[in-house]
Amino acid sequence: MKTLFYSFLMFIGLSASAIAQEEAGTAVASSKKELMTGKESGKYTFILPETVSAEQVAQTSKYYTHYFTVNYTADERKAILKMVNNDEQSRHVVIRFLIANNIQHVNVEGVLVPTQELFEKYMK
Repeated sequence: MKTLFYSFLMFIGLSASAIAQEEAGTAVASSKKELMTGKESGKYTFILPETVSAEQVAQTSKYYTHYFTVNYTADERKAILKMVNNDEQSRHVVIRFLIANNIQHVNVEGVLVPTQELFEKYMK
């Protein structure tokens, strides 16, 4: 009985750890509509996880200045990306920026979308 109880506790602990790691690598998009209209407006907004620091955002964003600018508000963890040239290639580079900040998923209205699929579904 003790073995079963300890196995159950271990399962709960590992599940909680996996969920915490999942959230650490998840950004939040403002809405499906904004993602879709971003193709015309050239503006995308993401709430980055707490694990991403302002310094990290500044460091990674400097590599992408030919494609977009990043205005990051640390207290809200909000990154607003404005495209320099709003074309498909430049929008694809947004995915590289997210991955460079250890983002594996984007929460789009409650649905976790892998970063690779984000481009195909909303930005292409």
